[in-house]
Amino acid sequence: MLNEYIYVLGGSQNDDASIIGPNGRARQYYNDVWRSLDGAVWELIAPSAGWSERPGHQCEVLRQEFVCFGGFGLVENPMDV
Repeated sequence: MLNEYIYVLGGSQNDDASIIGPNGRARQYYNDVWRSLDGAVWELIAPSAGWSERPGHQCEVLRQEFVCFGGFGLVENPMDV
C-alpha cells in the first residue's frame, strides 16, 4: 500500500499445472503496474514497467517508492533489484 492505494506489480498467469493441467494454456508473465483505492476498480499505471516480466518477485515500499527484487519460475531466475 502506498498513498492509500493498493498496488499489483507484475506476476504470472497459467503457471499452475494443478489448475491448468500439463497440456494447458501457455504461461504468461507480466511487468505491468495497477492500483486501486477500493480493490474493485483498478487503474493501469504502467503497461510495461522498467523491469523484466517475472513471477514470484517481492516488492516493498521504501521511502515512498517501490523496491522490487528477485523472482522464480523462469529459465534463469531474476536476481536484480
